[in-house]
Formats: sequence, structure tokens, C-alpha cells
Amino acid sequence: MSFDDFQAEYSKQYTPSALQRKRDTFYANLAAIDACNARAAAGLQSYRCGVSALTDLNASEYRALLG
Repeated sequence: MSFDDFQAEYSKQYTPSALQRKRDTFYANLAAIDACNARAAAGLQSYRCGVSALTDLNASEYRALLG
């Protein structure tokens, strides 16, 4: 999935100053998702990961969302 597809699917809009940071975070998280799914395909874990509306959040943003 591309960042543009992600934005369209989840109706995400960013300020110009946040756009590149969110794009970078999305692709870093997408790499982690791909690595997770490779481990699952190799039988090293029993679950798979996927893109969601939260894939553009970094760790501190995610923690803040959880409270």
C-alpha cells in the first residue's frame, strides 16, 4: 500500500509541515508490518500484522492515544 492509498482509504489529511513526518512514519511502520508477516509466513509466530488507521502514528503518538 502506498502512502497516498493510505491517505485516501482512511481519509487522512495533514498540514504541510506534518506531511513528510507522517509519510516517513507510515513507511517505517509498513516495514515493521512486512517483517511481522514474514515471520508469520516462516512459522515463527502465529499472527499477522496489517495496515490500519493508526499506521501513521509513531510510538509516542500511539501511547498518547491510549492515555
